[in-house]
Amino acid sequence: MTPVGIALCTFIGQRYFSGAQGSGIPQAIAARFIQDRPTLERLLSLRVALGKVALTVLGLAVGASIGREVPTVQIGASTLVWLSYRTGMGRQKGLILAGGAAGVAAAFNTPLAGVVFAIEEMTRSFERTIGSLVLIAVILAGVAAISVMGTGSYFGETSAILSQDEAFRLHLCDQ
Repeated sequence: MTPVGIALCTFIGQRYFSGAQGSGIPQAIAARFIQDRPTLERLLSLRVALGKVALTVLGLAVGASIGREVPTVQIGASTLVWLSYRTGMGRQKGLILAGGAAGVAAAFNTPLAGVVFAIEEMTRSFERTIGSLVLIAVILAGVAAISVMGTGSYFGETSAILSQDEAFRLHLCDQ
């Protein structure tokens, strides 16, 4: 089932969602330097974001090794670019950066990771003019993640309890 499912994902991606293939991080980085709107929309658009979500879900359903974290960069950047055009703000390089950072922050449930990702991976430097935009996007993504996934940690919670005897034995083993 897995090979057939992956072949189906590849076919659907190439046929209907061109631009959604790959991790999405190089696409988001490259889109920051594209001035032409049609070219930009081949990398970051609502169609690409929806395709990325659908293909990720389909790939996971058939057993493909896909993490939910990496696609969120392109999905977040695509969503903010689409919103910027819908609200008349126009395309801004900072929105692509903020969307990618928000995607990482929401996926890992760690706002600081979104900011660090934006600085280290997408810009390679800190630009003061877009810093507040990135922080606002990361905070909103964190609120959205908490409202959808709850306040549990990223790896979940356990009801297991360690007794004092077990803790003492583990402590002796460490020494």
